[in-house]
Amino acid sequence: MNKGERLNSFDNTNLTKRLSNPSTEHDKKPYENKADLNAIRYQLYKKGVDVFNQNVNMEDLDKLDMTNAINKRIFRNYSKKDLLWLLNNIAYQSNSVDVDKSNIRSTMV
Repeated sequence: MNKGERLNSFDNTNLTKRLSNPSTEHDKKPYENKADLNAIRYQLYKKGVDVFNQNVNMEDLDKLDMTNAINKRIFRNYSKKDLLWLLNNIAYQSNSVDVDKSNIRSTMV
């Protein structure tokens, strides 16, 4: 199994379709962007945001250190609106099993 197959199809599709400005091959890989999402979640968690039980909002994103290379990359690759959607809808842990889409918090733009 390659790394790309570790994501379910829902996560893979949304990480790819919402990508706005990939500048490197690394930026185009959904599993790399998923790793960046998890790094953002960890940073927010360390700043007191309950990323596992509450939706992330714009004010939460403002708490991030924008000198951090991961943060710079993910904000270059996704709009704030799409980044919020991804943080609130892409599973923290993902695998090759497809997800039940009935619990999605918002529709895809």
